[in-house]
Amino acid sequence: MTMADLNLLHKNKELSHLIAFIKKKGERRVIHKKEFFIRAGVYHDEIAYVLRGGFKFFIQDYRGKEQIMSFSFDHELVACYLPPRVGSVALVNVQALEDSTILVIPLDKLLQKIQIVVADTVYIHSFVESLSFDLLQKNLSFRRDSPEQRYLDLLQRVPDILNRVSIKDIASYVGVTPETLSRIRSRRAQK
Repeated sequence: MTMADLNLLHKNKELSHLIAFIKKKGERRVIHKKEFFIRAGVYHDEIAYVLRGGFKFFIQDYRGKEQIMSFSFDHELVACYLPPRVGSVALVNVQALEDSTILVIPLDKLLQKIQIVVADTVYIHSFVESLSFDLLQKNLSFRRDSPEQRYLDLLQRVPDILNRVSIKDIASYVGVTPETLSRIRSRRAQK
């Protein structure tokens, strides 16, 4: 599971504290355009807060075609959180869309901050709940909303997305071809 699209991070006080912790303890890194922060198939156990920049989360489908799962931009988190928790390699690629500055912290350091131990059982509460809620929202959006609505939601979240991300990547994210996205954009421009 990725951590992009977690706009509710800022709405949840506990999770805002986690971001503050990453800001305080994180190591500053610059990831250049097209450089990978995470590679699918490789073990990766870090989480990052994006100070400035953007990332795309993608997989390769059965034809070898890139499928964009999500994006993360300024003031959002970047990670492949669950695989290292179960000893697995990353399931997605996370690649910089532009030169990006991030604060990076090992997941185990973050886990010390967010876990609660009760009777020898570890609970990772609000953080995982937020990840699950984000995944549910995205899944529901793909089943409920039109591609045009998903595009408009993305524009609302990142107003300058067209200056930062290729039309091909945006089309993949909303689940249409680049040609269909161009028609959606033309229709919107006429309104």
